[in-house]
Amino acid sequence: MAVSRSGAKPGRSFRNLAILSGVLGLLFASPFGQIIYVAGMISVIGIPIALLAEAIPTLAIVIVTGYLLWRFVPPFRGRTPVAALAAASALLLIIPPLHNAEIEAQVANLKSGDVGPAAVPSEIPLDARQTLALLSLRGRSSLCDQVCLHILMSGQAARVLMATLKDGEAAPVPAMRANGYTLERRAECPEPAIRGAGARPHGRNFHEKTEGTISGRYATMLDEGYCLVATEATLDDADLALLAIRTRDFSPPSTISPISAETRASRAGIYGGTAQGALVPIWQQTSVSYSLLKPVLRSKIKVPAGLSGASTGWWRDDIKSDQPEFQSLADLMRAVGFSLPLEVR
Repeated sequence: MAVSRSGAKPGRSFRNLAILSGVLGLLFASPFGQIIYVAGMISVIGIPIALLAEAIPTLAIVIVTGYLLWRFVPPFRGRTPVAALAAASALLLIIPPLHNAEIEAQVANLKSGDVGPAAVPSEIPLDARQTLALLSLRGRSSLCDQVCLHILMSGQAARVLMATLKDGEAAPVPAMRANGYTLERRAECPEPAIRGAGARPHGRNFHEKTEGTISGRYATMLDEGYCLVATEATLDDADLALLAIRTRDFSPPSTISPISAETRASRAGIYGGTAQGALVPIWQQTSVSYSLLKPVLRSKIKVPAGLSGASTGWWRDDIKSDQPEFQSLADLMRAVGFSLPLEVR
């Protein structure tokens, strides 16, 4: 019995130490710990306290993980807590390389379809008789918007297809459904042929008649008997397709790592249609921002300029690719050579 009590005492001490460490770790990873860190860094005397506040969450990870290994993993049950703590410390060295390898593989996969130089090719032939496809994540396929209207009214394309990319889609597929729009002069404008094309797309959808604006020119063309005719289509009808997906709309792939990848991506692409109905990438560039964990897994309190807005995160290196970014589809179209007024953004 004496041996049993003697063996149980270190276990209780280790358990109590793990509970205390876990509570302190959560406390110092919270805004309270960030306040202590910022207050300590203001004065020279308080710097050791600030560094201790930053180190406590990492120490808590080691102690809590070590206890869980010692308590529940059979190879460590018969050993001293020191062996479990050593194994937990080793995990802080092993996890970052595994996490980084997965992130780097995903970044390489995102950029694997990129073709052409970093600069947007400006020598792409533009034909007023072509069918132009514009792809977006913002629901533009329901009704021809200002970009579509301007392209049709200015004669830069004979037909415009507008398609909406679904979550997880980042490149056009020939079978993707789209709405096709043409501007035709007719004695009587037909009712929309497709659902979701908007109520009477040839009607007074734009009430503003300010001279020189897109809506003003559209109202004039309506008065002259032109109709905006909408039909169902697929992208295999396109002669040229353009897309620009911003960072907030691009969904990077998920990871198996329990640690946030902090990967953000945007993509711009130009695709040409073939006689077989395929869409071949002429130019595509993917801009990726991501972070890699530093060699040791540890927490880090981040304090921006002004010592305000502190936050707790992992010790990381932030990396950003140098590929061009387009904030909107209109920016990409201007770079290709389409003429768009300043009101289009």
